[in-house]
Amino acid sequence: MFPQTHHIECVATLSLKPDTSRIILASASPRRRELLGGLGIQFDVAPSNIPEDQLPGETPTDMVRRLSREKALAQHGYFIAADSTVVLDGESIAKPLDVDDARAMLRRLWGTQHQVVTGMTILDASTGRCITESMSADVAMREFTDAEMESSIASGTPMDKAGAYAIQDDEFRPASMLNGCYPNVMGLPVCRVVEILAELGCSTPDWADMTVPHGCLGKCPFQSGDTSPGSGATQRSAGATQCSGGMR
Repeated sequence: MFPQTHHIECVATLSLKPDTSRIILASASPRRRELLGGLGIQFDVAPSNIPEDQLPGETPTDMVRRLSREKALAQHGYFIAADSTVVLDGESIAKPLDVDDARAMLRRLWGTQHQVVTGMTILDASTGRCITESMSADVAMREFTDAEMESSIASGTPMDKAGAYAIQDDEFRPASMLNGCYPNVMGLPVCRVVEILAELGCSTPDWADMTVPHGCLGKCPFQSGDTSPGSGATQRSAGATQCSGGMR
């Protein structure tokens, strides 16, 4: 049993009222910076300080959706908030506390099929309109050797990642996609983010000008050229909600 109290976090604020398209990404995650940067949007980086404890009896999906809402409602402007976790047998596995925790996580995930779930909230603070969704992708962890695992741990790569691994790690190559959105596993399903921004009336670059990692296994507008609403919602939660509670 892991004392999971830390999760991948992200808050991005888009202020499109008169100072046009300023985005603040409140995350130290280089994966989210890469994914958001691939959309062709300029942004600044700032930290997020929202508490991320899992509530008693809360499912991993409910947790990431709640955390994304709390991060969103704490901001101003157009903004994006997200939280991701690895799920094995219904249990959330977040970022390791230390190298021993990373080793225990990797051994537990060794040879398994599991899920990566990302909750995201996008809010137009000027109108109070807010949408929360979650997306899930299926991932298979390979049967790596102890030497490969120790090399990855020694590199420091696992320490800021849910489940102690990165699917895009070309050195360790720990896991592969079974189904779903590849950027979702990296931490931000940018295809759906762009669609939600459009639904909220936010201007975004043309799809053809955006760059995201390849590897999605499912219907994806970046691969198919289908930009109709919902075309990027691979393994999308049916429980999309409107935020409540207003600005904080």
